[in-house]
Amino acid sequence: MITEQLSGFHRCSVSPTYGDWLLYDVSDDNLFLYMNDLKHLLIEDKLQMLHHNEISWKGDNLPLNLTGSECICCGGERYHNCNIKFPGIVVEASNPSNKKYRLLDGKHRIRKMIDKCIDQSLFYVLNLENIRQYFRRSS
Repeated sequence: MITEQLSGFHRCSVSPTYGDWLLYDVSDDNLFLYMNDLKHLLIEDKLQMLHHNEISWKGDNLPLNLTGSECICCGGERYHNCNIKFPGIVVEASNPSNKKYRLLDGKHRIRKMIDKCIDQSLFYVLNLENIRQYFRRSS
């Protein structure tokens, strides 16, 4: 798979916009998980086809006009420029929607697929125990 596109981070915090994204399986709050630190874990064996309705992602709680082409985090730029062929990254962990998976990477891609009526796609499914060591405290 194409992993050179990997960048950014997943923040575990409470936000007035996105809600409570603390990770209760980890004994700290306001943590960052940098996607480049996970690159070596993104192997073909971790790929699974998942239904999007099983995945909680930052923005799934917002009105549609605040995500997608008018995304509040980027003005829609990342939504328009994202490549939906690149799999997202999920972990089975606590999330505000109480869904099976928590999206770590790919919120613009999943929204774009939903807009295209694509209800399932490939995701790297990681184990929380295997990524726990990569969480960093904010400074």
